[in-house]
Amino acid sequence: GVNAPSAVRPPPKNSKRRRRILALLATKFVNLMAEAGDGQLDLREALKVLAVKHKRRIYDITNVLEGIGICAGPAETLGRTEHQ
Repeated sequence: GVNAPSAVRPPPKNSKRRRRILALLATKFVNLMAEAGDGQLDLREALKVLAVKHKRRIYDITNVLEGIGICAGPAETLGRTEHQ
């Protein structure tokens, strides 16, 4: 049927726009990390500075950055990794 797991669904019409917005947000987030004098970035402050309404967007970015070794840290504070 149409709802079968093997059915291919077309991407949402605005998925390209969402990817661009997420990429821009990620770039701004990385810049904030670079500007953090002590190497630590408070995620609550990042939410305010970046004017992000949903924490999920920031967590999506931090999860990817942690996964590729750009940053590491507890849920509310993020720091740059040693090799940067």
